[in-house]
Amino acid sequence: MPRQGKPWDLMAWSFAAKWGEGGYTTKCVPQLQQEAAIVLAAGGGFQAYFQQKRDGSVAGWQMKLMAETAMFCRARQAVCHRAKAVPQIGLVLSAKAFYRKSSRLFAPWGGELVPLSGVMRSLLESQYSVEVLEEHHLAGRMAEYPLLVVPEWDWLPGTFKRALLEYVRGGGNLLAIGPACAAMFRKELRVKLLGNPEEKLQYVEHDGWLGALKTVSQQVKLGPGARAFGRLRAKNDIAEPSVPAASIAKLGKGCIAATYVNLGERYVNGATATARDFLAALVRELFPKPIVEVTGSHSVDVAVNRIGGKLAVNLVNTAGPHANEKIYAFDEIPAVGPLTVIIRTRRKPKKVTLQPAGRKINYAFSKGTIELQLKQLAIHEIIVVE
Repeated sequence: MPRQGKPWDLMAWSFAAKWGEGGYTTKCVPQLQQEAAIVLAAGGGFQAYFQQKRDGSVAGWQMKLMAETAMFCRARQAVCHRAKAVPQIGLVLSAKAFYRKSSRLFAPWGGELVPLSGVMRSLLESQYSVEVLEEHHLAGRMAEYPLLVVPEWDWLPGTFKRALLEYVRGGGNLLAIGPACAAMFRKELRVKLLGNPEEKLQYVEHDGWLGALKTVSQQVKLGPGARAFGRLRAKNDIAEPSVPAASIAKLGKGCIAATYVNLGERYVNGATATARDFLAALVRELFPKPIVEVTGSHSVDVAVNRIGGKLAVNLVNTAGPHANEKIYAFDEIPAVGPLTVIIRTRRKPKKVTLQPAGRKINYAFSKGTIELQLKQLAIHEIIVVE
């Protein structure tokens, strides 16, 4: 939505319940503020829907929820609203591939977007700044992104595929997730896919740990110029024989890589820290110097924006039970931290502040890098670099 060229907002429900169950419960203030923070960090406006009485009015007691949420949003408006994302990782939502798979218009109820959602979650939980982009968002501006990720699409329009390859040859980096997606680029990857993709239980290895992946995978034979990255094993034992989990190859001035196992679908339906860290490590091979690095918690979403000539690094605390469908309303979000934040900038900043408090932050600057510590993150703070 931020790249559509128009002001935008998202609406949250002010209540929660199981669909069709009735008895809707009004959300608590931290819960709605956390939802608002995700939207604010992307540069959008935020609204919430309250159920009406028969005469069109709303229940007065519920307005304390919106009053506190509105104050939360207004305090951040000057450094968030209509901010523009700094291109970092572009996650490709192919509109044409989606419509080719979907049997109904604007209704992704068949799981068409599950792989994209899983890859996005995995990258966000590794503190990468990610934008979801359709073909028209990238037209004429692919080169602005250090890395583009294609999440388990099994078909792309020919013109778009050719544009992606030209982007890589010109110095970009492309990562295809899953065997079906890899098959579209097997020539450039310099690999031969063996047999057919099949769903089975395997274990991805990263940093001495194994994580189960019961999903679609395919064996591959690497050709000259293709470098293996990571291993897949049939059993939960590092002593077991293994096959490549991914590969990387040079293409022109850039690099192209692929995984031979579906990571996105599996992260939605059975997330593991090992699979998340494996994908993060593969991304780091292709994109070693993101503009912002955050360590200290995986429960932090990072959104890097520019507004009014300033760099605005949004940090959103995503901890809490929001993903638990059996919890309708919660009034506590555990703070995360301490966090270490590294920001790459060309020159020493004039000022670094933490917003919306307006508090100056102590930092160290060396060779184009700002490093600072944030003791804790409650819900949403913005580091502004001037």
